[in-house]
Order: sequence, then structure tokens, then C-alpha cells
Amino acid sequence: MKNILLVLTLIFLYSCNDDNDIPKIADRYIPEEVVKDEINPVINLSAQFINVNNDALVTWLNPEDKHLSKIEISYRLKDAPESSNTSIQIDALPSVVCRDTIKIPAGDDYIVSLVAINEIGARSEARITDIGAFYDPKDIPLFLNMADTLMTSVIKLYFGGKYDAWNSSYPNVNGPYWDGIAAVWGQGSAFSGYTNIREASLNSAIEQKYTNYDDRFLYSINKFRNKKGGRAEAYGTYIGDNDERFYDDNVWIGIDMVNLYEQTGKKEYLDNAEMVWRFLLQGTDNIMGGGIYWKEDSQSKHTCSTAPAAVMAARLYLQTNDESYLKSAKELYSWCKTVLQDPSDYLYWDNARLNDPNDPNSGLQVETSKYSYNSGQPMQAAALLYKITKDPQYLTDAQNIAEASYNRFFKDYYSAALGQNFKIVESSHVWFNAILFRGFVELYKIDNNNKYVTSYAKTMQHVWKTSRNTNTNLLNEDYCDGNGQSSWDILQQGAFVEILSVLGQLERQGLL
Repeated sequence: MKNILLVLTLIFLYSCNDDNDIPKIADRYIPEEVVKDEINPVINLSAQFINVNNDALVTWLNPEDKHLSKIEISYRLKDAPESSNTSIQIDALPSVVCRDTIKIPAGDDYIVSLVAINEIGARSEARITDIGAFYDPKDIPLFLNMADTLMTSVIKLYFGGKYDAWNSSYPNVNGPYWDGIAAVWGQGSAFSGYTNIREASLNSAIEQKYTNYDDRFLYSINKFRNKKGGRAEAYGTYIGDNDERFYDDNVWIGIDMVNLYEQTGKKEYLDNAEMVWRFLLQGTDNIMGGGIYWKEDSQSKHTCSTAPAAVMAARLYLQTNDESYLKSAKELYSWCKTVLQDPSDYLYWDNARLNDPNDPNSGLQVETSKYSYNSGQPMQAAALLYKITKDPQYLTDAQNIAEASYNRFFKDYYSAALGQNFKIVESSHVWFNAILFRGFVELYKIDNNNKYVTSYAKTMQHVWKTSRNTNTNLLNEDYCDGNGQSSWDILQQGAFVEILSVLGQLERQGLL
């Protein structure tokens, strides 16, 4: 009706106007939007058999197209022609993470393909994936099974939503100015959990379950990238063009990108790691003799930014043979040891700053708090530098830090659940302890001293038996005193996944 009235109006104007200005009037008419005859495909497609009855769970993210109408889900035997597809269509909304369970006739090798369809029937390019095999948890080694059980729950309870990212806590809490997604520190912890369980599951029955998340989790974490103030690109605290960027938040993600590059050989992971490295170089100067600031425009240089940067540089050297990375690893480690290690016990202080920020030659103020992760990264850096250079001083450094950390951050404990006395990792901060564990594992692979990793293994067995919520499989952080818990932070759950996954790797390698 509106179109008919518009046409009549234009005819009337044309008949009553002698100045031939009809084109000007017609130009003001904006026609209704035309639906295009093309549409983008779905992304982040994965499929996994979830039971012995051949039910397969399919997950994906719909394209951002307001004219999206339906999603066509098809499946067929892997080697069969496309004409053999069995297909269903479901209603769809744009930019929504979707899950659907389909029944497959038999447990043979099947593939699933998804096609997005818009309001006029235009079809997208098909996205195709294999259906991951169902596995019996009894066939998975102990610690990998624990990691898989926890990570499955963590993905279910925390991941998704508007941004297809990790929520900060479970149950999810939000408010009028916050949508509940975790800051990038928490996002990075979950990403580390995924990175490590992905590695632990390689060549196992659950490998595809986690490799299917590769594109989705990379796409998710990269939403946090920005170029604030025209500076080097990096991961911001939250999603946004002007969110502040911390050097330590970024280096944890950068280390995971190197790990994923080592696992896959995919250049996109190396590109992300190199992006982080360029940002870290922006955070170092000659003030105080070196080191890396905590965040942009900060006046303090921290162990938690400098030591993991040394680790990252060493690992980049191992992957690229670029001598500049080895030079940086040595320099960063040396600065951290000289300025922030307590010579009385080999543990590391938190940070240092100038007495007078306007005088680069003034003395240093050192913040002397000692956290487990701040000793874990120098330990790992020293072990890696020994692996590369065979300089025995690095090995001595790593072993000194390991024993000092064991004396400081572990305590004698009797576990009634295990019926054993052992040194338990104190339950002060799980994420800190996960980073400490990285140092112990790097050293163990060199000197074969299993004392420290054995304590972690017994700690996690105790946690699993005494501090797992049986409704959610989430793990309580206060596992020594056994206090109850009603909210679980993604930062700590991601750390639990990492520890269990690394134990799973050691177990599969015959090192436990």
C-alpha cells in the first residue's frame, strides 16, 4: 500500500510541476532494503558423538546477517557423494551460538555440513566437519579423564553468550554496566586450559573433541585485540577499541600462542605470538636497567611481566631459531634475577620502581611480596635457557628456585581421602600455582627429579576426591580446609584444567 501511494504521489507531482525537478524529488525516495542473493556461512562448526546411541552434538555460530532465516544441517558417510546427504532445516537467528543434537544411523565415519539460508532462499557455502568419535572415559588415563570431565563442564557453564567468550563466574553475575564476561586475564586462563588439554589429548580418543574448538577459541580471544592510541596491537582488558592493555595479561596469551604453533605448525598462531612480542618490546626500556612494565603508562616493572617474557622469548627461539629472541630471553632473565630475586632464599619479589619517577638515576623501591607464580616463571626461564645453552648456572638457578618454592608454597598434610601424608600445594591461589607448576615441569624434563610434580599429582587427586562439586564437576579452591563454595571463578577453573592436563601429558608420557 505504501508503495502504491508513493507512486501516485510521484505521478501527481510530475503532472503539477513545470520545472522538470522530478528527479530531485525521486532521489529522496529510499526503497525498502533488498535482501541479497548471498549470505555468509556459519563459523566455529564442531560435532561430537556424545553417547553410544550415535547421538551427535553439533555446535556453531550463526553469521551476522539480519536476513538469516534457516540453517540446514546435513550428514553423510565421509566417502559418500553429497547427493546422499540426510538434511533438516531449523529456524535461525543471526550471531547466535547454536547447539543441536542429531541422530546418526550408525557409528561409522560421518561428516556434518551446515548451510545458512536467508529469507529469499540464498544459500551460503557449506561448512563441513568430521563427527568426533564417542569415547568411554574408562579408556582415558586418570588425569586426562579428570581434565576432560572438568573442561567439558567449564565449556558448558562458562562459554558462549553474546560475545561467544568466557563468563567471569558460575553462576554468571552481571549488572546494568557489565555483561558478565571475564576480563582478559580470565579469558587467558581458560585459553591456557584449552591449550594444555588440546596438547594432552593429541593421539587419544578425545583429540578431535578439542581440536574442533581451534577456530572458535582463537576467534573468541582475538575479539579482545585493539590498537589503543595508535600503539602496537595487543589484547585489551575487555572488548573495545580503547580498553587498557597489561603486559602480563598479554604475555600469558602469547605463550599459549607459541604452544599452539608448536602443536599445529599453523602460522596464524605464530602471527599472534609475534604480535604480542612486539607489544612487549614496547613495554621495555633502559630505565632501572631493563625489565618490562606491568601495563602501559605504568611506573613499576614486575616479575609477572618480565619473567614470562623471558619464557616466551626462549620458546620463540626454539621454534624459529631467531637469535634476537634468545638475546632477549637472556637479558630479561638476568634483569629479573639481579633486581627482583631475594638472594637469601632464591624466591622472587613482586616489582620495582624508581624512588623518584622523575629521576632515572634515583634508587629503587622494591615491593617484597612473594607469590608462587613469580618464582615459577624465573624457574621455567632458567630451565629453558639451560636447555638451549647448556650453561650449568641456569640449571643451578632453576633447582635453587624449585627447592625454595617447595619449602615456601607447600605444606605437610594428611589426606584422609587418600590415606596419605604428603606435601600439598597450598590452596592460596590456584592460578598462581598453575604458573608455578610450569616451572617444575620444565625442570623435571631436564633433571628427572619427580619430587615436585608428584606432590602436584597427589594434591589434584585429593582435590578431585574432596573438593569437586558433584552437580557441576567444578573444583573448590579451598581444598586444604574444605570450606564450602557457592561461586566459581573462570580464572581458577581454567588453572585447574591446566594442571590436570599437564599431569595428563606426563602420565601419557610415562613420567608419572
